[in-house]
Amino acid sequence: QLLTHNNDARSVASEFADRHSSDSQDTFYPLVTHLFQVLGFRSEYSRAGVNYQRWDACVWVDEHALPVEIKSPSEEEYLATKAVRQALENKIILLSRGGLSTTRDLSSLVVGFKLPNERGEMSNLIDNVYSAFGISLGVIDLRSLAYLAARCVKDSVTLDAGQLAQL
Repeated sequence: QLLTHNNDARSVASEFADRHSSDSQDTFYPLVTHLFQVLGFRSEYSRAGVNYQRWDACVWVDEHALPVEIKSPSEEEYLATKAVRQALENKIILLSRGGLSTTRDLSSLVVGFKLPNERGEMSNLIDNVYSAFGISLGVIDLRSLAYLAARCVKDSVTLDAGQLAQL
């Protein structure tokens, strides 16, 4: 709908993100999974209270799952290192307990409303996790995810599954 009024994907993504700036988990988690679906990926969010599904959502690349830690704007406006730690926990639990097919070399994702203003601490933690455990953690904000989805709808641009899996 936004693309019919504005042909610029960046402007559309900004307006889209602004419209969702106060979303709660109940709205934001399905929204994030839907954006991954628009990009052509199977994606589902976990039901609240299902303890064996530690992750908030999963995105499938081929037959393998990438766990997704989601932080809605009502939880935190800017992503924090806590979300990165939770993404690591999600991957470790998925690797140890099973339940979904994944491999160690596939990323565990973090999606939130905004990236932190100062990204140094988060970047250092992500680098440290990779150095210590060989686990990649990918971080993306709503505006960037919406931009990719807008480009997909507007220009048929696709996101390479390998890029997502190694984010």
